[in-house]
Amino acid sequence: MTRLLQLAGLVQVLIAAANVPAKRILAFDADLVKLTPIVRQVHRVQHAYIVAILLFFAGLCLFRPQETAADALLCGFLSLFWGSRILVQRLYYDPEVKRRHRAADVFFTLCFVYLAAVFGASAIGGLR
Repeated sequence: MTRLLQLAGLVQVLIAAANVPAKRILAFDADLVKLTPIVRQVHRVQHAYIVAILLFFAGLCLFRPQETAADALLCGFLSLFWGSRILVQRLYYDPEVKRRHRAADVFFTLCFVYLAAVFGASAIGGLR
């Protein structure tokens, strides 16, 4: 069952890596330049921290899958984290942008469903 968590690690790496083309596709810099310097700086720092956290979670799954599976609290948190991300993807993001980038929308939704399910199963002991 550790393979499911290792796959979850790879999925999280893909999500983190998607920030590189997303910056160009969604024209972050064109919008960020309109902000005050401090708001732009806060956005960039928070963005970098989020990517780092995703890579940390990915590393746990890739290199410590058994320990990760054994930690019900961590897996429960990650299940809620990714489960809430499904709601953000489906209910909050601009429908027009999701229509223009349909493949990415479906890809991310499927990733979030997989991650929420794997971590949820692990939290209740299904992957030990």
